[in-house]
Amino acid sequence: MVNRQRMRIFIAVELPGPVVEYLEMLQNRMKGMLENVRWVNPASIHLTLKFLGETDSDIQETLSRVVRKHTASQKAFTLSLAETGAFPNMTRPRIIWVGLDGDRESLSGLQK
Repeated sequence: MVNRQRMRIFIAVELPGPVVEYLEMLQNRMKGMLENVRWVNPASIHLTLKFLGETDSDIQETLSRVVRKHTASQKAFTLSLAETGAFPNMTRPRIIWVGLDGDRESLSGLQK
């Protein structure tokens, strides 16, 4: 019997350093305004394209190769940060999100 490890796997875009720095600054400002929020390490902030859920860890390398192969010809596009919000709301936030403006059509194509 093989003992397989399960991992929470997702396909994501790493954000440029200046964007992460800005989001860290925004997070630090919000920390003073919101209580009982568990903040993530800014280095872990990313743009999730697809959440795959709990998956056997042995497919991670294969999945990485497939994603690299299918995105290698992706042309660069520009996005900018937009409004912020929270689920379920800003009074009792569980998730704080930042919207995007710019070439969302290219982002949608990448996601597909």
